Amino acid sequence: MKYIKILGILSLALLGNSCKNFLDTESPSNFTQEFVYSTESDALKGVYSVYALFNQDAYTSRLGNSFMGNTDIEVGGVNATIDNGRRDIWSFEATDANGDSRIVWINAYNAINRANIAVEGIQQSAIASNPEMQQLLGEAKALRALWFYWLINHWGDVPFNLEPSRGGDNFYQPKIGRDTILTTLINDLIQIEPNMKPASQVIHGVERVNREFVMGLIARLSLMRGGYWLYPDMVMRRKDDYKDYYQIARDYCHKLMTTYDRPLNPSFAKVFENQSKWIVASNDDVLFEVAFQDGFGDTGWNHGIKVDAGSHPYGSGSNYLSLSPNYYYSFDTLDTRQDATCSLVFYNTTLQQVPSEVTAIAPAKWSRLLTPVPKGPQSAKGTGINWPIMRYSDVLLM
Repeated sequence: MKYIKILGILSLALLGNSCKNFLDTESPSNFTQEFVYSTESDALKGVYSVYALFNQDAYTSRLGNSFMGNTDIEVGGVNATIDNGRRDIWSFEATDANGDSRIVWINAYNAINRANIAVEGIQQSAIASNPEMQQLLGEAKALRALWFYWLINHWGDVPFNLEPSRGGDNFYQPKIGRDTILTTLINDLIQIEPNMKPASQVIHGVERVNREFVMGLIARLSLMRGGYWLYPDMVMRRKDDYKDYYQIARDYCHKLMTTYDRPLNPSFAKVFENQSKWIVASNDDVLFEVAFQDGFGDTGWNHGIKVDAGSHPYGSGSNYLSLSPNYYYSFDTLDTRQDATCSLVFYNTTLQQVPSEVTAIAPAKWSRLLTPVPKGPQSAKGTGINWPIMRYSDVLLM
């Protein structure tokens, strides 16, 4: 009997221990940051999470191609009353209730935080010095800098943080001067650029950040840092050290031109036709373009030659922004870029060309009619057409 009691007590003890293990909330399937960045393949997935935020509406049909709708080139129609959308941005009437600006702001800082996580994970990794990890580190830092560049373009001084967000952090951060932000980002990219690979050595080529693009990005950020700013007191001025940054811009443009020079495509239109046809050209004009898989991306839907829906298989596409007549007539009559840039026609329901109104000149560089796999009569978004961020010709102009 005594033996049975002892056995019963032991059984209860084991049962209690089993229940404790069963109810343990620590999941064995959790991936720690140390684990994720312990291999090159998993670290690549971590960096890909930053790229993934290009595929949000905040970028595809907002920041990417319709935030600049009130210039001497691109014009967007506006409403008589505030609608808290993109039209208020075009008419300079956006308030803090503007939905478009809010989702862009949130998406930008989500991307920056993911980049911060990747940077920290790679730098703390036991294999951080591996060439592939250094390339990934450069990609994360460049994507972070690119999102800050866009934030500064539209908001000026903004909160600036290079550390991943953690529970308990104070998320009400003060604004930091744009010159301080740009100086930090430029130095950060200058440090990592020599360790990066050219597009020809990177899987997916110019669809990923590469050394050539980072050289160009350093130059672009430096020109911004050395340029004039409109400050809150409504005075345009630049910092006294502006020549230092103009020199950096010149040095990195020259470095790219001498290290990774490439011939310009003799056909200006071909550069953009390639994107509409899903052709990713290497050693051509594009240094980096946002990649969109078939079924994703808005280029050719809200930015490109207009196509009316009908029984044809190409669906419908319009354009949020039209080009101004002044811009169209600024081209020389012999300049072949005019027809490749400005479309004076659109395609109706039977794919016949119809003359456009003078106030509806469409961007002609991209067309859903060139996509190799038509998406069907009811299709609209999701053209799979890539969006260029920087071209070699941009560097030549800088």
